[in-house]
Amino acid sequence: MRLTLALVSAVLAPQPLGVVEHTLGRFERDTLQPVGPTIAVEEPHARPALAPDGRRFAIGLSSSGLPDPPTPGRGRVGLWIVDAGAMRIERQVRTGIAAEAVVFPGMVAAMLQSGALVVVDPDSGEILSRRQIGFSFGTPDGEVVAGRGVLVNEVRRGRGIEVAVVSAAGRVRRTFIRVPGMTRDVALAGSDRRAFIVGKGRIATLDPATLRVRTRRFDGVASTAAFTGTTLAIGGTRGLRMYDTRTWRLLARDSRSTDVFVSGRTIIAGGRGKITARSTTGRVLWRAAGDATAVAAGRVYAQPAVLDVATGARVGTHPRNLYALSVIDG
Repeated sequence: MRLTLALVSAVLAPQPLGVVEHTLGRFERDTLQPVGPTIAVEEPHARPALAPDGRRFAIGLSSSGLPDPPTPGRGRVGLWIVDAGAMRIERQVRTGIAAEAVVFPGMVAAMLQSGALVVVDPDSGEILSRRQIGFSFGTPDGEVVAGRGVLVNEVRRGRGIEVAVVSAAGRVRRTFIRVPGMTRDVALAGSDRRAFIVGKGRIATLDPATLRVRTRRFDGVASTAAFTGTTLAIGGTRGLRMYDTRTWRLLARDSRSTDVFVSGRTIIAGGRGKITARSTTGRVLWRAAGDATAVAAGRVYAQPAVLDVATGARVGTHPRNLYALSVIDG
C-alpha cells in the first residue's frame, strides 16, 4: 500500500515546464531530469507563455528552423507554438530574429530584438501584424493581466518606461510611464486586474483595460518583482521591499535580495548567497544558504540544491546550469 501511494504521489506531483540548458519539456521537480517527450532548443530567449486554457504555450528563441513542421518564408525562426501535452511543435514562426518576451492572451504577441512587436495567430502561425515600437535589452518577461498581455518594450534612460498592451484579439495599445532618473533596471509583475511596473524609485500601477497609471515613490531599485494575494515584492540592488498594495504599507525589507519569486502564497527572496521565504504579511518562514535562480512546482532551484518551498528542506539536487534555467508551473 505504501509503495502504491508513493507511486501515485510521484505521478501526481507537479512538474516544472520550461527550458533546462538546451532541453524544452517537463521535468521531475526534485532533480530537473526530463519527464516524457522533450525538444532540443539551441538558443532559447524567453520563458514559456501559456495559452489561457494551458493546452499550448509559446516560447521565444532563435533557430534556423526545423524540418517539421514545415515553415515557409525566409529569415530565422523566433517563435514556437507548442502543444503542452504532447510536447510537439505545432507552428514555427519566421520572425527574422529572436523574440525576447512573449505573451499568449489569445493571439500571441512577441517582442523582437529588432524592436518590432509581432502579433501571431497561434492556429495558423501567420503574423497578423508587425509594428516597430522600440526595444531595450534587459526588459522583463511579459505578463497576462485581466486577459491582456503586458510587455515592457523600451526603457528610456532618465525619462521612463514604454509599455505595450495586447488584447486577446491582438489589438495593440501603448503607453509611456514617466520615471525621472530612470535607469536600465525595470521589473514587471501582475495581479488579476493590475500590472505593476517598477523602476528606479517608482512603482507604477497600470490598469490594462484603460491604460490608466498611478505612480508612487519607494526607496529602492527594481530588477525583479513578484505578486501574490495583495502583496508586491520587489528585489534589486538595494535589497527587498514588500508592500501591501491595498494600503502601500511596508511589510518587510532587507539589504541583500536582488531576486524575488512567488510560489502560491509564499514569497522567495534571494541574494548574496542567502534565500529567505516569507508569508504575504512579510513574516519569515525559513532561511537557507544558496542562490535562487528559479522557483516552480513548489521547489526552489538553488544551484545545485533543490529546496521545498513550504519548509526550506533540501529535497534534491539539480545540475548546475551554465546556459539556461527557465521553468514555470506547468
